[in-house]
Formats: sequence, C-alpha cells, structure tokens
Amino acid sequence: MNNYSIQLHGLKREISGFCEKISEGLGKPKQKLVKDIVFGVGAAQSCILSEIARALNEEIALKKTIDRLGRELMKFDGIDKLRDNFAQLVKPHLKETPTYLVDLSDLAKPYGKTFEGLAKVRDGSTKEIVPGKLSNAIAKAYLLRWRVEENFRFKKMQFEMEGFRVRKLTAIRALHRIVTILVGFTALLSEQREDFALPQQLVTASKRIFPPKLRQSLRAFFQYAIADGIAALLRRTYLPLARTKPRAFGCSAQIALRGF
Repeated sequence: MNNYSIQLHGLKREISGFCEKISEGLGKPKQKLVKDIVFGVGAAQSCILSEIARALNEEIALKKTIDRLGRELMKFDGIDKLRDNFAQLVKPHLKETPTYLVDLSDLAKPYGKTFEGLAKVRDGSTKEIVPGKLSNAIAKAYLLRWRVEENFRFKKMQFEMEGFRVRKLTAIRALHRIVTILVGFTALLSEQREDFALPQQLVTASKRIFPPKLRQSLRAFFQYAIADGIAALLRRTYLPLARTKPRAFGCSAQIALRGF
C-alpha cells in the first residue's frame, strides 16, 4: 500500500467510528444514512443529493441512490439522538470553566474621564450610550463569538449548505444536523492537529499554502484545510465510499505525536 492508500484507509475507518458513535441508539437504516451523508458531503463538499450520491459511488444506478437518500431524510426522526450523542462525544474536549458573556450595562461610569478600560457602553437603565468600564477579559471573551460566526460561514461555503435540494422540512432539518456534526468532526480534528498524525496528514493533503507563523498559530482556523484534505483523500477511492469497517473514534485510535 502506498502512502495515500494508508492515509485513506485510516481516514475512512476514523469517519466510520465517528459515525457509529454519533448514531448509537438509532436503527440500522438511520445509521447507514448518517454514515452515507457524512462520507458523501465530506467527499463532494456539497449538500446536493446528486453530488452526494456520485461521491458514494455505490454499485447501483445513481437515481436509486438519490431516491434512497431523499426518502430516508424525509422520514428521519433521530435528530435529538444525534445531538445528544455528539454532545457526549465532545464533552471531554470542553474546558472545565465555560465562558459566559455578560451585559456591560451595569458597568456604566458616566463621569469617568481617564481610568483604565474606559469605553462606550450601553446603560441598561437609561438606554443611552455612556462612558463605562470595559473589562479586557470580557472583551477578549466576546471576541470568541467570531469563531462561532466563522463556523457558520465555513458550513455554508465549504459544504454549500444553502444549495440543498430537499423540500420537506424534516429532510432539511436532518441534513442540516448531520452536516453540522460533520463540521464538528473537522473542528475536533483541527484541535488535535498538534498531537496526532491524521489531522496533519489532512492539512498536507489539502495542498494549501500557509505562512510559517500561521501554521504554528493555535488561533488559526484550519477547518478549511482539514475539509479539503478529507475530500482529497476520499476522492481517491474506487470502491463504494462508505463500505468501511469502523474503529473506535478518538485520540487512542491515532498515532500520537506528543513527546516526539
């Protein structure tokens, strides 16, 4: 096996293990649907069912694959189970002390002139913009919301979320939930890129050019490169895409780089 074959095999098993975890407790047809959508969207980088079906490369007529995906999405009722399973999966990666953003209204200092951290804030009592105390910690925490906005943009741009071709509300919700979880998968890989081989292999496979300082920055948004790398590897397979035995998803299943 050449290097790409080894990386492709490892990636497919990692995705299969991830899909098995997030669809635990669902019936077999629903588990297969989740796996097909994750693999198909990851390879096609599109939410259009025909593109997903082409990426899956099943050994049946393309129209039958499209019809099956559309039919299963319309009757999918496991959205809450997917959400709960994914929440449990990412829980170990969350900080023990979550950040809460607060309203700065109570920090109004209308007569302040020169003290540190003076800024314009909205007084909740008078509904006016007045001088007030702006905590640097709060300001930095508030800037984290832009990472949330970047994730929304990433989902729309990278996977063409707004280009879906399903019409039933149930199908739209199911497709949106699965694609959102795929975004979460890329985020988990991005967070692990300093410690494990697979994320670094995906960044390399994406063939994106990063300035040295950006590549070393922990604040850099690497999910575009991770998603491009996933697509680049998955498109190299000639077999039906989702036909892969899963392995336990998580850091223990990857080659650790910490300590080297």
